[in-house]
Amino acid sequence: MATIYFPYDQYLGNFIWMEDEKPTKEKVWQKILLLKKKGYWVSKYPEGDGLCFENKAKKNINILIDFIELFSDLEVKLPDLKGYKETFLGESFTQTYYKTLKKHIEDENEITYVTLTGNCVKSGQEYRVKMKEEYYHLLIKGINILPFIGPENMEFLMSGISPKAWDEIHLNDEFPF
Repeated sequence: MATIYFPYDQYLGNFIWMEDEKPTKEKVWQKILLLKKKGYWVSKYPEGDGLCFENKAKKNINILIDFIELFSDLEVKLPDLKGYKETFLGESFTQTYYKTLKKHIEDENEITYVTLTGNCVKSGQEYRVKMKEEYYHLLIKGINILPFIGPENMEFLMSGISPKAWDEIHLNDEFPF
């Protein structure tokens, strides 16, 4: 497990792992090089228990995604500080249901597809979203793939609410247009 603290104002970000899950020195240097390729300034703690970093060009949600992808062998979490998630990631952070879904990859007619499967958080019924593999990679990088998969599927990936449950929730809504 590792905890990420985002950079703000004049302060650098910190990525701290647990002593018993400490990556090897070689892995740490590999990750530092990969982060530098992504535009980060990175430095290893002398104690060997983490990194300090900065990337002024990226939003915190994108920084989080980068660290989750690069340190996939560690569970990356945010600190348990009141308001931290909302302050540093905004409300959109809570809408990342797709990370909990099962991923299945298949090839059809020389095109690779990824199917994400999970249960609707309202109805409990299973729902699947199938997309081209390239769209999946855009999704995990924090890029909006709504035009490629449609609003119903995007809503499920972000909130866990299936189209059927969404319709039931908003059945009596009145729209001014």
